[in-house]
Amino acid sequence: MRLKSYCLLKCEIIYCVFSWSLVLGQIRYSIPEELQLGAFVGNIAGDLGFDVKLLSSRSLRISPGSRKLYVDVNLENGVLFVKEKIDRENLCGSSLTCVISLDAVLENPLNLYQVAVEILDVNDNAPSFPKSQFRLEISEAAAIGARFPLESAHDPDIGNNSLQTYQLLPNEYFTLDIQMHRGDRKLPVLVLQRPLDREAVSVHRLNLIAKDGGVPLRSGTVQVTIIVKDVNDNAPVFPQSVYTVNVLETATPGTQIITLNATDLDDGKNGEIMYSLSSHSSARVREVFEVDPKTGEIRVKGKLDYEENKAFEINIQAIDKGSAGVPAHCDVLVTIIDVNDNHPEVSLMSLSRTVSEDIPVGTVVALFSAADQDSGQNGQVQCQISNKLPFKLDSALKNYYRLLVQDLLDRENISKHDITISCTDAGNPPLTTKKTIRVDVSDINDNAPRFSQRFYTANVMENNGVGSSIFSLSAFDPDVGDNALLKYSIIETRVQNVSVSTYVSISSDSGVIFAQTSFDYEQMKTFQMQVQVRDSGSPSLTSNVSVAVIILDQNDNAPVIIQPVAEFGSTAVETISRFAEPGYLVAKVSATDADAGQNALLAYSIFQATQHNLFTISSNTGEIWTTRLLGQIRYTIPEELQLGTFVGNIAEDLGLDVRRLSARNFRIAPGPRKQYVDINLNTGVLFVKKAIDREEICGRSLSCVLNLDGLLENPLKLCQVAVEILDVNDNAPAFPKRQLRLEISELSMPGTRYPLESAHDPDVGTNSVQIYELLPNDYFILDVQMRDREKLPVLVLQSSLDREKESSHSLTLIAKDGGVPVRSGTVHVTIKVKDTNDNAPVFFQSVYRVSLLETAPTGTQVIILNATDLDDGPNGEITYSLSSHTSARAQQLFDVDSKTGEIKVKGELDYEENVAFAINVQAIDGGTDAVPAHCDVLVNIIDVNDNPPEVTLTSLSHTVSEDAPAGTVVALFSAADKDSGRNGEVSCQVSKKLPFKLDSSLKNYYGILVHHPLDRENTSNYDVTITCTDAGSPPLTSKKTIRVEISDINDHTPRFTQSSYTANIVENNIIGASIISIAAFDPDVGLNAHLKYSILETQVHNTSVSTYVSINSETGVIFAQKSFDYEKLKNFQIQAQVMDSGIRPLASNVTVNIIILDQNDNVPTFIQPLAEFGSTVVDTISRFAEPGYLVTKVSATDTDTGQNAHLSYSIFQASQNNLFTISPDTGEIWTIRHLANEDASQQSLIIVAKDNGIPSLSATVTLILSVIVGDAESFSSTRMKETESERQSPVEAQRRVHGSGGCNQVLEVCSWGQRVQKILEVNPWEWRVQAGLKCESQAKPACGRQVQADPKDLKSRPF
Repeated sequence: MRLKSYCLLKCEIIYCVFSWSLVLGQIRYSIPEELQLGAFVGNIAGDLGFDVKLLSSRSLRISPGSRKLYVDVNLENGVLFVKEKIDRENLCGSSLTCVISLDAVLENPLNLYQVAVEILDVNDNAPSFPKSQFRLEISEAAAIGARFPLESAHDPDIGNNSLQTYQLLPNEYFTLDIQMHRGDRKLPVLVLQRPLDREAVSVHRLNLIAKDGGVPLRSGTVQVTIIVKDVNDNAPVFPQSVYTVNVLETATPGTQIITLNATDLDDGKNGEIMYSLSSHSSARVREVFEVDPKTGEIRVKGKLDYEENKAFEINIQAIDKGSAGVPAHCDVLVTIIDVNDNHPEVSLMSLSRTVSEDIPVGTVVALFSAADQDSGQNGQVQCQISNKLPFKLDSALKNYYRLLVQDLLDRENISKHDITISCTDAGNPPLTTKKTIRVDVSDINDNAPRFSQRFYTANVMENNGVGSSIFSLSAFDPDVGDNALLKYSIIETRVQNVSVSTYVSISSDSGVIFAQTSFDYEQMKTFQMQVQVRDSGSPSLTSNVSVAVIILDQNDNAPVIIQPVAEFGSTAVETISRFAEPGYLVAKVSATDADAGQNALLAYSIFQATQHNLFTISSNTGEIWTTRLLGQIRYTIPEELQLGTFVGNIAEDLGLDVRRLSARNFRIAPGPRKQYVDINLNTGVLFVKKAIDREEICGRSLSCVLNLDGLLENPLKLCQVAVEILDVNDNAPAFPKRQLRLEISELSMPGTRYPLESAHDPDVGTNSVQIYELLPNDYFILDVQMRDREKLPVLVLQSSLDREKESSHSLTLIAKDGGVPVRSGTVHVTIKVKDTNDNAPVFFQSVYRVSLLETAPTGTQVIILNATDLDDGPNGEITYSLSSHTSARAQQLFDVDSKTGEIKVKGELDYEENVAFAINVQAIDGGTDAVPAHCDVLVNIIDVNDNPPEVTLTSLSHTVSEDAPAGTVVALFSAADKDSGRNGEVSCQVSKKLPFKLDSSLKNYYGILVHHPLDRENTSNYDVTITCTDAGSPPLTSKKTIRVEISDINDHTPRFTQSSYTANIVENNIIGASIISIAAFDPDVGLNAHLKYSILETQVHNTSVSTYVSINSETGVIFAQKSFDYEKLKNFQIQAQVMDSGIRPLASNVTVNIIILDQNDNVPTFIQPLAEFGSTVVDTISRFAEPGYLVTKVSATDTDTGQNAHLSYSIFQASQNNLFTISPDTGEIWTIRHLANEDASQQSLIIVAKDNGIPSLSATVTLILSVIVGDAESFSSTRMKETESERQSPVEAQRRVHGSGGCNQVLEVCSWGQRVQKILEVNPWEWRVQAGLKCESQAKPACGRQVQADPKDLKSRPF
């Protein structure tokens, strides 16, 4: 049906012909959206007059630009058909027109046609709401006529197919009004027509229908749920006013204490309760506890410490979230249970670090205290030390201990003691503290030196030498230092009426005894002497021992007490102060014994006492000490006394001698607190040293006592003093703030109570806060509530408040104490009356219009809206927001400040995407049951040149022949700009240096044409940069580079690299050897540059040149086809040709000259003199020949040329090496000296003729010279005649030589390094010598033999 209804399609065709032969046309079709794939659009071939049979060969195609290819062409029939599903709403949105622009491109030649396909809307979309359900909350106090805008429905169709009307199904409370929004947009608004009652109906459900105007009609439905909001008319209520909880002090942070649960009968936020610690809770409570605002759960926040706080009072406030909420309070009393979490603390007050080893038993070594901050059993401390030590602990006063000597000390046994004091409390589990002190035992001279033996016997041989050592004795002293430094001596005695010193002497340091005389056994057989050893102590101790020098061969006295002196029989009387400290020296008992030794050693003890634990006596010294206190001193003073004020006469009260206070170093032992009082050592008076503030020292405690320790030395004594501090009324009550501020709703009912923060007075008893007074006023009275022995002021509303009459009230509250005189503190209470929310915000305009550049950056201000609200406080505080009627795109791009109403740019604007925006802003106050107000801000976007041109390549010939004529189309492209007006006008160009130009005869379409002749050999490719610039200010430019390759034609003849070539080849070459390589170049490419070489046919010596040479057709290398002989052919010439492989091949010729080079391949030949026998020549010489006499001349020839024919002569061997010489150039042989009589009558010379070739070749001739007797002149004439005769006939002369007979010698050299001289010298190469054996008489020469010789041997001896 849809196809039938659109069977008639509108078609418009426009044709244009341009100068560069590119035909552009325009055609337009109209089709409905949602056609099936393959549906007919139009016969583009018939409409444009195309030959259907040429469509494929001309590559007809549809170019869609940047969009999908929704339609395509069938190349078989030329029909345009639907290729992709077309959805007009997806393509064009809400635009009233929807057109798809396409380009139809034909090639060979290149043609472009513009095709426009208009998409018509069909009613394929029903109106739909953004949500399936709307939810509104409306206060039950809303007035009749109140309007509530709803979100509108959306229909993507256009015209009559879009949204037309709304319908609300009937109900009892609401009607529907339709409001026109931004011209043609319809906004549904609910209007309240009768009052709401949450208690009667808490929820209303309505049905709203949106309908379009299409055929058939389509609609969408949404359900609107109205929640009736409650008003806040109930306050929270706690089930109890006071809760009691016990918590261990070890409870960790996060431990739950209690969960409170207040209830509120209201609904929603009016019934949502928030819990908090009220201002009545102390700062310490806030540090230690916290309450969850939602659950009411109280948890431990900080660290609990029973020793710091034994209980806490937490005041909790519960308030709902509604407007004008009234708080409720309750108290949580937390009792802290003590846990044994404190170790005992050991404080050392006095210590004698070094004690003498003779210290008496009972002497005090140290004094310390042991305390535990825990209470009860946890705070009871017991201390002990090891029972293996000679010390013990004594405690006569709670928590104070003395360390006493229990057993006699002996430094020689143990020189120091590490005493570990272990103090353990009585908790479960018990905690222990250990403290170790070291006591060093000092030495006394209590040990006399001891000899190692009780008696010594020294044997000495008579006739001994005078001064010789006769004996050595030694002693030992366990003391140290001087007490152990020993000296030896001999006690003076007489032996046979002569001093013992005349017989012997002793070394005082070593104890060696020396003879002072030479003994005679017959005169003296033995004698005895006494040797004494003495230490260096004070007083010193000695020991004696008897030394026998052998000359070879009973208890009857009772002790008597001498102190104290008995007054009545055996009774003595002493006094003691009741305040004497433990360790106080009461008296000393002394006794003597007339006996000696152990019988005179006395020990003291208490046999009987009226109180057995009060006194102790030293068993060694008889000193009597107190073991505990007899009583304690206590003083009472008020706080704030002046410095120096008298506290008490402590010396008198303790029975101390004032004159000895300084000597005994009487002082107040320092403790953890400041030293508030001190002792005047001159008067014994206790006085105030620092200002005493009872509140600072003891806080709110009812009793305040300073416990002091008085310490005396010599002997050590401790007395406890308690100073009680009495409170004076020196502080007035004070409120925590100078002014209290309360906010109370004008809807509050009379009788509502409002607790206030209480005043604080650091004084105690009647000096603390006793009463509160509120100055008279019309609205409030005061009630005083007791809370944990503390009075809490509470305001009670007695008259209704009216904010319109009085928005605030100022009250004065006075707190008074009961001291004399009475002190008071005042606080001002300001009551602010809170407003109810009875006014909605109002905008000054319903529509605002703004223009904005599309380049406006993020944060740019668009407009500041200002709505007003007559209410006060949160009810008048307006919050701005973008409503749901604002499109999602507008919400992405714009933002409104919730407080100021300032609208700012949030995203990136784009005129090409949206030319305008409608922003719906909502203003709502902060009160409950708030009613929003709306306004529209219409923002028009101003176009800015922010889009560079877009270049789209439609067609491109990537390769162009270099002979392409001017005007040939290389490429086709379009240039467009998304901007509008001048900003969207585009002009394009290419570089004028290129052989191309642009041509445009249709707006925004360009062709690239060949403008100048192309030459591939000059430039093989071009990067053509298309520069397109718009007309904006400033203009924007886009560049696109395309590469055009220039294809080659065969327009260049190959060229040889040289105009002619010359090749040299050495004769006797190998057949097939390379002679020369010729090369040619063709600037063309491909087959046009593929070269083939050949030799043109010619005749050389009447023979085809191909018999001499050949050429490689690919490489141009010329090869020899025969072995050349220089002596026959010295040079010849050929013609070489090179030809490319183009379609019409081109060729070039070149001349190649081939020169045959001579090779040293011929041996020199002697021509003079002529050899008579083989290579032997016979001649004569006069014995009287002068030095320099020309003996003869040898001459040779060589058929080679050049250096190969250049000969040199030398004498290879001579019978006498210093007689003859030869010219190397001419071959003339000369005498060097006179021939002596002893010279042989026959001289033999071997002459070598050698050419200069490489390698050189040589020939030899042997010259036999017979020495004759005769003058030189006649001999010369004779020689000349012979020479003449030889010249007549070489054959004849040769015969004569042979006829004379003689000895022939032949030398053949195979390889030589240097010239042959008289002595053979060669390089160290391998060589051979073939020599004939010397002839005997007329015998035939023997056969030659091979000889290997070392060149070093040849250098050292003649051949």
